Amino acid sequence: MQTKIAKQITYWLGVAAVGLVVGLSVQFVRAWTEPTVAPPGGNVGAPINTSGFGQTKVGALILNCGTGVNCVFNGSSAANGLLVPNGNVGIGTTSPNNTIQVANLINFDDSVYGTFLGYQAGNANTGNNNSFIGYQAGLNNTTGSSNSAMGRDALLYNTTGIFNSAMGRSALLSNTTGGNNSAMGGSALYSNTIGNNNTANGNAALLSNTAGNGNSAIGKDALRLNTTGNYNSAMGFNALYFNTTGDSNVAMGRALYSNTAGVGNSAIGINALESNTTGNYNSAMGNSALYSNTTGNYNAAMGHSALYSNTIGVNNSAMGENAGKSITTGNFNTFLGYAAGFDASQKVNAVNSMALGYGANTTADNQIVIGNSSVTQTLLKGKVGIGTTSPQGVLDVVSTTGAFIVPRMTTVQRDALTAVNGMIVYNTTGNQFNFYENGAWVLK
Repeated sequence: MQTKIAKQITYWLGVAAVGLVVGLSVQFVRAWTEPTVAPPGGNVGAPINTSGFGQTKVGALILNCGTGVNCVFNGSSAANGLLVPNGNVGIGTTSPNNTIQVANLINFDDSVYGTFLGYQAGNANTGNNNSFIGYQAGLNNTTGSSNSAMGRDALLYNTTGIFNSAMGRSALLSNTTGGNNSAMGGSALYSNTIGNNNTANGNAALLSNTAGNGNSAIGKDALRLNTTGNYNSAMGFNALYFNTTGDSNVAMGRALYSNTAGVGNSAIGINALESNTTGNYNSAMGNSALYSNTTGNYNAAMGHSALYSNTIGVNNSAMGENAGKSITTGNFNTFLGYAAGFDASQKVNAVNSMALGYGANTTADNQIVIGNSSVTQTLLKGKVGIGTTSPQGVLDVVSTTGAFIVPRMTTVQRDALTAVNGMIVYNTTGNQFNFYENGAWVLK
């Protein structure tokens, strides 16, 4: 009886095993031949199908394998996870335009020779030869061509502008139709819309420029507030910071900081022409040269603090440290030498005066001063003419309105001189001329 039961159990186990094998085989075949049918539960080894079940695959996945392409890989895995030997790959698009295209992210558009990397970069583009890299870089560009943008929102609003280059977040962000602009740095040329041929290198350089042309700015905040000024060049932190409509200015260093509408100014050195607002055609070289000038024109200063105090004076020239520093409103003055024109005795509103040499100062209009009180000799070569352009002797004095006056002194003072033959003095003791002849003073 037990033997019979054992034989029946063995029989039915065999039937069940055969049924299980057959059933699994049928399901496996169905999974391969009918991918539209969901695989049975737990069957994760089946090929890709339309079910809602997640699947895994040990080996490489090869798609669109054409004739003559080696699509066979040995082993249980491959070096490459996904291979598409033929055709294009599109993610988020049904009509990829290149080997790979990811909608709103990666677009290599050969039809317009464009390269667009980043969320919505170049999304509206139809122009040729553009490269936009970064979040919404070149987003609104339509027919603009030969533009390059790298950085978030760089060239964001450009539509038809051409030959622009922008590198940095929001560089050339507002540009619409302006062309041939170059911007490097965050917000460089940020507000430019129709301005052309501008160059900005530095954070917020030429930030406010809208329609100005031919400007160059290098350094943080250089030409920051320029809007429509043209042909300005600024190099250095805050150089020409407040310039708005001024044209043809040159600043190197934190120079021309306050200039707004002045034109044709040149400043080299920190704080050179610092306070100038609307003054024109001034030249300053040196730290704080022409520092206080506001509306003065045609001034030239070379040297630390040269013409430092000048505000509205015109046509002044100074060379040397602190030269002409005391002048405030004077005109047509010349100061040459260290501290020439820098003294309490210097007339601050002098006109047409000249001070030559260290510490020389002018105290009146139309005055020339050579040297300071420490000078013991003044040597001149050749003939000297006073009141004449053709002196006949070593000293030729010509005048119909003035006289030649010889030195005046007392007898005691006269006798203290180291006398030489030919001396002439006016003796105030005897009120008469004294001549030194043949080794002795002669009264005449």
